[in-house]
Amino acid sequence: MVSRLISFAGLLAIVGFAILISKDRKRISWRLVAWGVALQIFFALIILRTAPGLKLFEFANLAFNKLYKVM
Repeated sequence: MVSRLISFAGLLAIVGFAILISKDRKRISWRLVAWGVALQIFFALIILRTAPGLKLFEFANLAFNKLYKVM
């Protein structure tokens, strides 16, 4: 439960930082921000909560580790 709260706080921090550095805060499209956050959560659930998503994530991890060793 605590890790979920930390993740949510991180998400709020990222959005808050984007607001702080924005030149024109009134033009922020909150609908677009909500869609972006929703897509991020959706893809995280697919990758981390399904067997094919987890396999894909493990494959990507192996590929990047091999690439890292080559460099």
